[in-house]
Amino acid sequence: MKKLFFALLFVVFVGAVCFAEEASVSSGTSSALPWGTMTFTGTITKMSSGTILKRTNLEITAKDSTGEESTFILADNAVVTGKDGSKVSANWLSDNDKVTIEYTMDSDGVKTVKSVKMLSGW
Repeated sequence: MKKLFFALLFVVFVGAVCFAEEASVSSGTSSALPWGTMTFTGTITKMSSGTILKRTNLEITAKDSTGEESTFILADNAVVTGKDGSKVSANWLSDNDKVTIEYTMDSDGVKTVKSVKMLSGW
């Protein structure tokens, strides 16, 4: 009976080790997925300012050429480039601006902007 018990315990232990998922510790920041930086080109449809109380950053919602909308969070260190190629404040961005956005996406699907380039036309 003891042999059966230890054999069963061994099988359970091996099974637990084989099927265990890697534990993750949340540090309050999200890590990018393995495919790195991605690019989105479209037209801004909505700008939402972040709030100090909720510690959220500026949100940009934009529509691509197929009509699909995506929402992005502007990183604190994101670079915004004007139509002339010079760095500008994110305050220059507004609805109907045509932009190219470089971003990363974390495992929760949150898209974080690394850079925004304002385009003069399509």
